[in-house]
This record gives sequence, structure tokens and C-alpha cells, in this order.
Amino acid sequence: MKRVLVPIDFSEVTDVLLDALNTFDIGPKKVYLLHAIEHDIGSLTGFGVDPHPGSDEDVEQKGLFERRVKELTDKGLDVVPLFRQGAPLDVILEAAEEHDVDLIMVGSHGHGALYDLVAGTVSQGVIHKAHRPVLLIPSPRPEPAEKEPEVTPY
Repeated sequence: MKRVLVPIDFSEVTDVLLDALNTFDIGPKKVYLLHAIEHDIGSLTGFGVDPHPGSDEDVEQKGLFERRVKELTDKGLDVVPLFRQGAPLDVILEAAEEHDVDLIMVGSHGHGALYDLVAGTVSQGVIHKAHRPVLLIPSPRPEPAEKEPEVTPY
């Protein structure tokens, strides 16, 4: 396996996904680290339509992305940064084809079946539409809260 596409969204799944990348011994690899910023030209902001990327949030995400690229590069991985604009599913599928990747590693947020049924997920779309193998990495499960011992009255 030589070329791995790893789309990230800076959620808690990103850490798990990048840790998994280091866990699997899949030989020499080139990592295509991808982040997609989706701008909906038709969406209304507080002051009308905003068709231009470059907001403070975009700049912040670019900085987060660059830090992730550096972290992986510092670990000795060959990283190709892909910071793109567009619908995440479309951007992922296009990048997979453009770079002829051998594997797409995607994270799952684990929202639950009802949420997934209503809203759908990017990872589901990748699984169903990609013409490449897909490795789904689940989100971390929250630690169960410790239950107070029950006190039985006499």
C-alpha cells in the first residue's frame, strides 16, 4: 500500500484517525492529508449572502491543518497536503481519483442510526461511492460515568 487518502475535519475523530495511520504497518506510504471547507454560496449570513471564502474560521482551519501536516511530517511520513474548497464528499472522491490512492481512511463520528438515516454522513457516502478500498475508523466511545453506589436504607 503506497498512497493513503486521509480526510480530516478537526473533530475528536481526527486524532483517532491520525493515530490509526501510525498504528497500521502498511509499508512505505504517501499520505494525502485532506481537509475540505464547504462554502454554501446560497446560504444567508447575518448580512446577506457571503460567497467568498477567507473568513476567520477558514484562516483558523488552515492553521490547524498546517499543524497536522507538520506533526505527521515530523513523524517521518511523506505528507501531501490537500486543503480544498467544496462539499466534503465530492472533494474526497475527486482527490481519491486524482491521486490514484490505494486506500481511503475515514473517521466515523458515531452519531447513531437515526441521525445517520436523517442527515447521512460523509463516511457513508465515501463507503458507497468510492471506487477505492475504504477503512472506517470509529470515533472514541466516551468513558461511562462512574455510578454512585446505591445505598439501601435499613
